[in-house]
Amino acid sequence: MKKFYLGIALTMALASCTQEELVNSTNESKLQVSVESNNTLSRVGFDKADNWSFFWHNGDEIWVNDGIMNTDAVDKSKTATFTGYGVNTSTGYAVYPYEIAKRNVNGTVFTWNLPEAYAYTEIDADFFESAQSIPMYAKVNNGSASFKHLSAIVAFKFNDWTLTGEHVFKLVCSKKITGQFTTDLAGTNTTPGFVTTTEEEDEVIITYNRPTDADKTSVVFYVPVPTGTYDLYVELVVDGKT
Repeated sequence: MKKFYLGIALTMALASCTQEELVNSTNESKLQVSVESNNTLSRVGFDKADNWSFFWHNGDEIWVNDGIMNTDAVDKSKTATFTGYGVNTSTGYAVYPYEIAKRNVNGTVFTWNLPEAYAYTEIDADFFESAQSIPMYAKVNNGSASFKHLSAIVAFKFNDWTLTGEHVFKLVCSKKITGQFTTDLAGTNTTPGFVTTTEEEDEVIITYNRPTDADKTSVVFYVPVPTGTYDLYVELVVDGKT
């Protein structure tokens, strides 16, 4: 009789603690993720010593068919496994980062706003430690996805820079490079991407207050821009002088 009651108690305990685990296990989705490797950059990170190659790290989140997937135990890896629950990983679309996609994807239409101004607090740090993420997109196919960036990056560097105080940089362009851009992730005739074609001048303002004890002698700025062919130039104002 003692063994009988003990058996019932053990069975009830197992049922109560494994029911949720069983549901999660049967609905768990996995997605093997990589990214294009032709010297592209992303806020997630890039390795300057490895030809500026992209990498994932712990805690990265992606939007997959209206669901969220994340990765852990990843340290500067070019590929990663993302997991989620009840997410379709057979077909459809994935977008990085999750928070931007959640707010800006409607059906298959992705709308993104490129800002008109940036305030840098650190220079020559990893890309987008002090700026905005560049979204990436991938088609999902049988549990795998290979991401591509949806826009481009302007990177410019000043060597042997010793001036301190507030600097104002202005990027002036021959076409629209700020404001709202839209792309269709399901586009069949074109590759999805934020592309500029509007013939109107636009500009981006960057402010940087260089401390008097700055130890770096070069400054590097990264600015996301839509893809396209256009002219641009940079103006610099230091102590009121251009």
